[in-house]
Amino acid sequence: MKQIPSAGTDEQRDSAAEKAEVSHSSEVEGPAPTANGPPFENFESQLAACKRFCELWDSGEIAQADHADGFEILFRVHAPRAGRVTLLFKAESDAQIFEHFAPWRAQFGIEMDFTPVIGCQDVVDYHKKLFAKMS
Repeated sequence: MKQIPSAGTDEQRDSAAEKAEVSHSSEVEGPAPTANGPPFENFESQLAACKRFCELWDSGEIAQADHADGFEILFRVHAPRAGRVTLLFKAESDAQIFEHFAPWRAQFGIEMDFTPVIGCQDVVDYHKKLFAKMS
C-alpha cells in the first residue's frame, strides 16, 4: 500500500492546499492543557493512542483510511515532545470528517480542533471580489 508522505516542502504544501476544494487544518494537542481543556484525558490515553497509531501505520491501515472516497489527508506532521499532531486534509462533507476522526475521540478521549482553510489562489480571488464590491 502507498504510505503517506512526510510533510513535504513548502511548495508541495501550498500546492496541495490550493488543490483542496474544502480543506481543514486539525491540531491535536498533547497533555498540556489548552483553552478547551486537556487534549487527552490522561497520559495513559496518549500513550495508548500513540501505540495504536504505530500499529495501524505499520499495517498500512492509516494509508488506506487517509485516502477514502471524498476524504484525503494531504499531510500530517508530529511534534512528539509537545504531544501534538497537525493535519491538512480535504473532505467533501462533515460526515466524512466525523467518520475519520470520531473513533480516535471515542477510543482515546482525544480533543480536536478543526479550522477550515483555503488555498492562496482562493484568497486572491475572494479578495478581488470583495474589493470590487467595496469600490
